[in-house]
Amino acid sequence: MRCRLFGQIALALCVLNGVAVSALPSDPLPDAIRTLEADGKLAEARQQLNTLKPPLGAEDLKAHLELIDKTTNLLGVIDAYAKHGLTKQAIDALTEFLPSVSHARDAGLAIVVQRRLAELQKRSPAVVKRQDAIEQAARAALTRADTYLNRRLYQKAKDAYDAVAKQTDPISEDTKVRATLGVENATQKLFDDEPYGVIPTLYRSFSDAARTIWQWVLTFLVVLAIIFVLRRIWLTRKRSLELVDLSLAVASPAANRELAQELQDVIDRIREAGPGSAKLDATGAGDSLNEDGGELPPPDLVFVTPPVDAPELAKELDAFVSSTPTIAVGGIGLNPQQLWTFIKRVMTPRPRHAFTGTLTAYDNTLALRLMHEDRLFGRKSEWRASAPSASAEARITCLVDIASRMILDGETTNTVTSNCDSLKEYILGLYAFAANTADAFKTATVHFQNALDRDSGNWLARFQLALCARGTKDTRTALRHLTWFTGQEAAASKSLQGHIAEHPDFPHVVQYQLASTLSLASDDREDSEVGRILDALVALETNAEGQKLNAAKRLRLVMLARSGQSTREAVKISLVRDDSPDKERTRQARERLRAHVNWFNQHADELQRAAPSGHPLARGIVLHAYGRMQFSSGDRNGAIESLSEAVDLMPTYADVHVDLAKAHLERKDKTSWPQRVTTLLDRALALDPANAKAKFVYARFYFAEETRDYTKAEPYLTAAPFDPASLFMLAQVLNNRGSYAESLGVLERAIALQEKGPLFRVRLYADSLLELVRIATDTNNVTDPKPNRRAIERARRELCAYDKLFDDDDRKTRNYLRVADIYSETCRLLNVAPGTCFPLPPAPVAAPAPAVPAPTPAPEPAPASGNAEPATT
Repeated sequence: MRCRLFGQIALALCVLNGVAVSALPSDPLPDAIRTLEADGKLAEARQQLNTLKPPLGAEDLKAHLELIDKTTNLLGVIDAYAKHGLTKQAIDALTEFLPSVSHARDAGLAIVVQRRLAELQKRSPAVVKRQDAIEQAARAALTRADTYLNRRLYQKAKDAYDAVAKQTDPISEDTKVRATLGVENATQKLFDDEPYGVIPTLYRSFSDAARTIWQWVLTFLVVLAIIFVLRRIWLTRKRSLELVDLSLAVASPAANRELAQELQDVIDRIREAGPGSAKLDATGAGDSLNEDGGELPPPDLVFVTPPVDAPELAKELDAFVSSTPTIAVGGIGLNPQQLWTFIKRVMTPRPRHAFTGTLTAYDNTLALRLMHEDRLFGRKSEWRASAPSASAEARITCLVDIASRMILDGETTNTVTSNCDSLKEYILGLYAFAANTADAFKTATVHFQNALDRDSGNWLARFQLALCARGTKDTRTALRHLTWFTGQEAAASKSLQGHIAEHPDFPHVVQYQLASTLSLASDDREDSEVGRILDALVALETNAEGQKLNAAKRLRLVMLARSGQSTREAVKISLVRDDSPDKERTRQARERLRAHVNWFNQHADELQRAAPSGHPLARGIVLHAYGRMQFSSGDRNGAIESLSEAVDLMPTYADVHVDLAKAHLERKDKTSWPQRVTTLLDRALALDPANAKAKFVYARFYFAEETRDYTKAEPYLTAAPFDPASLFMLAQVLNNRGSYAESLGVLERAIALQEKGPLFRVRLYADSLLELVRIATDTNNVTDPKPNRRAIERARRELCAYDKLFDDDDRKTRNYLRVADIYSETCRLLNVAPGTCFPLPPAPVAAPAPAVPAPTPAPEPAPASGNAEPATT
């Protein structure tokens, strides 16, 4: 094969350059150099040429050396072409270079170029594979053309044959011949198929028209079916909401959005409405919302909002479609803008559930009408809600009614209630409770009770009703509803048991509410059940039951229980006198409160994370109780420090301000304590204008020696509750003003309420009685009305009866002797026998009494002792 190739090359060179070859010497170059050139060793051939001697001439040698350089450069370029896959360009370059080496002298160079060209022209496996694929594709096209021809689709067959015949890619001769014959055959069939004559031509026209119309109709029906199915199944799981507020004089998109937003807010409120979490103050009401809620099915509603500006690309596309002229299809014209709008509408997925409605006002009635469309099944339903338009809650009532129906529509499993009216009343109760008005408890109670009447299994309404009842001190009702959660009906409630399974802390929250309610129902706060519940909650911190709870919720429950225990300790000490030796009971209570304070100090960071809103209040309650305990133990400085921190933590609790004011009043340091006391008391009365304890402390403030002003004290005393301490102070004010008869009546009530009290009350009673007797027996007084002698006599007998209030030790005091002297003087002025009460001791032998009797001393003010404080918390 190689020798044949060389022979062809030599023959070609001889034919092309026969004249030149015959003119040159027969062997211009040695065989060794030609062999090196033919083998591609051009560098070695060049070296030998430099040492070559004639017969090669100088001109031939120079020309040959130039060709060697060109060949070397060309082969380098060919290698680069081949490396980058440019085979065709390499072949073209070699082919163009061959005539340059056609001289017999350059036969070796021609051979090396021809060899390289033969290597490049040799087909690779990839080329072979590609040509086979082209051949198979051409034959497949011819097969399809034969099918068209058999189906009498002559034009399609002709086009398919013609495409193969005109193909530029290399295919076999048989395939080309088959394609050419197919074109001729299809052309002949088209010619034979043409109708001849008028009737066949008309028949062909009508047949083609009917076929075209049928194809268009069928296509249109298929498109309509696809659009119908697409609009039914291409739906999102979201819901659309669109409301129109027609209750206004002028339609407003902003008002429509606001109405839709209000309905969405109500739905969110229903979704988040769970059992109320406990408020930390054992004497207060519970919060209306729970942080963990989520007992009602959460709807997924989205608003229909005004369209947002389209992106630039969409704007440009819309502009392009708008500028496009009408498209004519036969006799039908299509508007591109309408077609584009239709396509966008069809291709945009819609929410499955669509809610559209209107709010209207007519005949003093506000009505909300809402239409619900289920686009998947093509169902529609309508809901209506109405309320008197004159009512302030008309709008929210309609929204809550509709929202309740939306929530429960098809969602009745594992819900608190399946009754729309019960759910509506429950949510209205939450809104009333959140209003924080003076009658919030009363209004909320009515709604919660209505919700419970419509569905006795609505445990959310029952729980909130219990909290409202506790807030209004209706402990019997609160206990009845709270104990329901431990009964058989609660155990059978799937919704409640599901909530407990998800929130295992809820039963303990109910127990805390029960304990706080029992503490209100017990007069002396000594209910053993309260202590048992609170101790069980505190034990959750370490026992196995507590380990089942979430750490944050467990810590929060322990915090609640410790704050409740602290309040209970402070109340017991205030109501029950400690008669134990060395005040041992008070000391133990103080140690327990100190332990609670230390616990709060140790877990401060954890509590702040677990209950950021409840921790300050709980700590404030404990510090309040501990400060009161310090005050009763005589630690005034410690009490002021604890109560000051409690005021910072509970700035809206009036009693804390009052207790801190009382501590400052008792200590009376050299700083501006009067200003501190008045500031704290004014703040307490601003928070609670009816706070009797604040008014009593204010009265005591005006009884202090540095700030004494009976005129300012009197209004506070008359507004304070009639307990022994406030009545005694009021009697002093009346006596100082000269209203002796009123002072006697007030003192009688004070002594009747508390016989074992300050004995100075009896002395003040005697002083007031003596002044009345003097006025009644004064013969020089002819202008002022005389006191009633019968009332004076009754008061004298009452004073005589008070003799039994003094024990043997009291009869040795100056106070008793002074009362005995006053009683003796009173009997003398009234000319009555003193009897056996207040006997005077035998008078010692002494100088005669002075002619002028000694004046009666003014009544002494009552000491501001601790037992003058009313037993209030």
